[in-house]
Amino acid sequence: MSDPVLLHDPREDDLDDLVQSNGDAHVNATTPVLDALKAARARHAGERTYDAVVPGWLDLLVLRLGPISGQQQERLFDRPGRVRSATVNAGILVAAFRGAYGRTTPTGDLELIVDEDGDPCLLDQRLADRLDLGEVHSAREMLERLFSSANSPSLAIAGIANEYGEWARGAGDEIDDEFVGE
Repeated sequence: MSDPVLLHDPREDDLDDLVQSNGDAHVNATTPVLDALKAARARHAGERTYDAVVPGWLDLLVLRLGPISGQQQERLFDRPGRVRSATVNAGILVAAFRGAYGRTTPTGDLELIVDEDGDPCLLDQRLADRLDLGEVHSAREMLERLFSSANSPSLAIAGIANEYGEWARGAGDEIDDEFVGE
């Protein structure tokens, strides 16, 4: 007799169906325990940033980057007509941007760059004004101006985006290791 014809591929099943109980007796976690676990993970995850030194500024200019949401990632990668890697790389850095920092020496303390009112500068005209970079019309244009002194601005942006990507992929592992005390 021949093998039966499968009308349904089991590989397409929801992965939740693959979860198996270990069969051990257990005590259910109480709400306070679950709340404490969630709060601890949120606290650790909220503190995560990556400092990227901008080439062409003698190690004096740093962009602080943070995690980006899944929704932001979808918007970056699922845009029709925006498949160029340079566009995606710049988009990643713009989405991850948390602040621009400067220092007087390459090993000095970082200081947040603020506008005349003391508000943090974003990737906008206020930052361009503070750094005498001329007129800008978008966050991406501001980012390109910041990298304009690099030997190859687009490759420098790609390099920072790749470094950030490595950090972002590993950040979850770091959070988990710290959470369990390893």
